[in-house]
Amino acid sequence: MASEPVGLDNIGNTCYLNSILQFYYTIKSIRDVVANIDDYRMDLNSATIQSDIDKKQVGGRKIARSEIQNAQKC
Repeated sequence: MASEPVGLDNIGNTCYLNSILQFYYTIKSIRDVVANIDDYRMDLNSATIQSDIDKKQVGGRKIARSEIQNAQKC
């Protein structure tokens, strides 16, 4: 585990978000994905990417390529 504190500085109503972030940090598989995000990031330059994007959904809503690109910028 990291030696620095995990979470946000409390600036009023951030305590709920902070507690969720701290909880997720205790789950090793989530922590590993965040620490090694480049290994898990979808390659948008792949020749087969459109068929992969066509399969992506959140709930019953399909995900557009632009949504994936915006998410990867964060």
